[in-house]
Amino acid sequence: MVALCLFTVRLILRLGSGTVDNVLTSFAEREALWIRFKSTRPFAVKVMLGGINAISGEPVVETFATALRRARLLHEEKSIQDYAVIDPANHSQLWLDGIAKQNGKVMQFVAVPSGSGYSVEAQIMNAESTGGIQITVTPIKTAGTGVIQVNRLSGTPIFFKVRLSSTIFKLLQKMSSHTSIPVEQMSLLYQGRRLQNGMYCCLQSSSLFD
Repeated sequence: MVALCLFTVRLILRLGSGTVDNVLTSFAEREALWIRFKSTRPFAVKVMLGGINAISGEPVVETFATALRRARLLHEEKSIQDYAVIDPANHSQLWLDGIAKQNGKVMQFVAVPSGSGYSVEAQIMNAESTGGIQITVTPIKTAGTGVIQVNRLSGTPIFFKVRLSSTIFKLLQKMSSHTSIPVEQMSLLYQGRRLQNGMYCCLQSSSLFD
């Protein structure tokens, strides 16, 4: 039997005029955690467990091994994004219920006692010096507009006026309305790299290939 409930969060320390809050909540041992994101304007959110980034699986304090892994991902033209985009106006992340592993798999958030050696921090860093969950929220400023030229493999180029803070998914929706091709059947390339749906259209007056 599974039950979903809200956790009570109590403020225990506020620093920097409210820019940093330390809060306390309680979990039962081995209890699963699911974080839902909801906002009225766009934000970039990082979630860390004991100083380990839940989206990238890498420690917040970069090590030499981290730098090598990032370089390899860039060489393979894979994403190194380590934050969730929360934007009610666009296709964005709605929740987070696990932490990425370096082999591409995801581990479920599960509460374990501090000092037990089973925490994410202990398994990755071989130490438990930070503990807890850290959440960093950064506002995404509204950008201007730009013209995106899409060069189709068949047919003449088409142009779209978009906000540079819009996501690739939003651009694909515009293209779908124009071409009647379902979004899931389209993809965009830029400089030989496939653009992910959550990326932003910050390519003013750029040429993309459908």
